[in-house]
Amino acid sequence: MTTWHEAVGPGSRSELQYAPEGDSKPRQRIGRIVLVDSREQKPLLDVPEDGSEVELVVDSVLVRARRATLRTGDYALEGAADELLVERKASAEELAACVGAGRDRFVRELERMAREARRGVLLCEFPAADLEGMARSRLSARTVVGTLGSWILDFGLVPVFAGDRRGAARWLVRTFGALDRRLTTTTRAA
Repeated sequence: MTTWHEAVGPGSRSELQYAPEGDSKPRQRIGRIVLVDSREQKPLLDVPEDGSEVELVVDSVLVRARRATLRTGDYALEGAADELLVERKASAEELAACVGAGRDRFVRELERMAREARRGVLLCEFPAADLEGMARSRLSARTVVGTLGSWILDFGLVPVFAGDRRGAARWLVRTFGALDRRLTTTTRAA
């Protein structure tokens, strides 16, 4: 199993700036494996295409992760996909495409998420303010925000605007860490 640790600066392994082991020490660990959908083009976590498991340190949290084919969503915690599924959008334009031309397909995705998990999250790698600057989109920010409001009401979707790619990776790891601790505590108490 390969281990990569978070580092800051140029010459790193991926956009999330992972560097070889020894650059930082994890303070927490997620016990369950984070599953990254095999169809994710540029995953937040640097996982190999072949499905092999890797260990990463993100925001001082040791994470085991691997690719898997998820029925819906882009990220799940192994053994807890019925609790939380995460759908990621890299840009305001990508989100606008889900509101516009790709709406029917995306609504089917949200329906599956609502059926399969207690909570579905739309994790946006950009600040909400980017919705105002969608120059190439034919949709107004008001339309996108209104549609998000409908999806919150219709599917219980929770939108999270993480600001950037690094913020999205940190949010993902911290949230899955909290879910893992909660499930571990519940299992021990039972």
